[in-house]
Amino acid sequence: MRMIAMKVPENYLQQAGVLNKVGEYVAPLARRVLIVAGGHALGVAGDALGHSLQREGIAFDVARLTGKCTLETVQNLARQAQESGAQGVVGLGGGAVMDTAKGVGELAGQLPVIQVPTVAATCAAWSPFSVLYNHRGGHSGSLPLRRGFPPGSSWIVRSSPPRRCVFKSRDR
Repeated sequence: MRMIAMKVPENYLQQAGVLNKVGEYVAPLARRVLIVAGGHALGVAGDALGHSLQREGIAFDVARLTGKCTLETVQNLARQAQESGAQGVVGLGGGAVMDTAKGVGELAGQLPVIQVPTVAATCAAWSPFSVLYNHRGGHSGSLPLRRGFPPGSSWIVRSSPPRRCVFKSRDR
């Protein structure tokens, strides 16, 4: 029988109010981060995330993702992370954001990636690769994380509304 090996994040956190503690988990890893976020997630959770990081003295820049995870987007945001001196990446949103954040962390120098998914059903926060799309929305490949998740990488589940947990937990 063949052995199956899985690369997974070092930490998994799920609890009420965890969004208010993200800064505590980021602080030992980075003093400056690039937040990659979807527009809806920024509106719902951006302020709480920002306050949590500020309480810990963590500087941040925000990159709003408006489309799919493309190689061009990942490369541009990785360059932005490097130029800003980011020491880590925080992903806030759904699957496209999670894939983009992982890719940015990988291409910016294997930075720690802290994922804060706002939809409980996405596996993108957990998988050791980023799914890439072209500008027309078609699948164009994947970007594997060379060494799996960098040390300190975490997957933090924000409490989602029940409708996002129940109905998204199975294929329709």
